[in-house]
Formats: sequence, C-alpha cells, structure tokens
Amino acid sequence: MSTDLAEIAIRDGIKLADEIKSATTESQLDELENKIEKYTIFLDNNFSYSNDSLPEDNRFCELSFYIYMALNEKRDHLDYYNANPEITSDGVLDFLDFLDSKKWL
Repeated sequence: MSTDLAEIAIRDGIKLADEIKSATTESQLDELENKIEKYTIFLDNNFSYSNDSLPEDNRFCELSFYIYMALNEKRDHLDYYNANPEITSDGVLDFLDFLDSKKWL
C-alpha cells in the first residue's frame, strides 16, 4: 500500500469533513454526495478488505462507512447544527477520529 495513497485519502478526507461541517443547506449536502461517492470508490479500491456479508468480489473500507455516516448525521440534524454552529456534528468527529487513527490502512 502506497504512502502517497494514504496521504491523498487523509487530505481529501479532511477536505470533505470541512465541507460537511460548513454545509448549511440540504442542497449543499446533496452536492457533496457525488464527491463522497468518488472518495469512497477511491478508498474501497485502495484500502479495502473482503467482507463475507457483501456480494462476491465486493470490497469495503471502513472509512467509507464513516464518511457516509458523517454526511447522513449532518443531514438528519441540519436544523440543530445550523442553530448551534459552534458544535461540530458527531458524525464528522467520528470520521475524523477514525481517519486519524489510521486503523483503515
């Protein structure tokens, strides 16, 4: 596994987390879905493992799960985070913690 690929995953993950944090509308979050899908394809292609619960030949990187959870958690509680902009969504914090842990490598 290439260190360069890991650096790209970290850099792009932080950038996406920042975009999720700063999103204030449903349409902004919708626009992020395409970027997140491309990011998770990159992750799954480079940092994945086989999972018996997935169809044959599908591979999965846990970091993909965390970034989607961050997006969905922000979407589910958008009004709350807009009313409390000083609070970072739990999903984003969990994603950043897992990204930083490098357990996905």
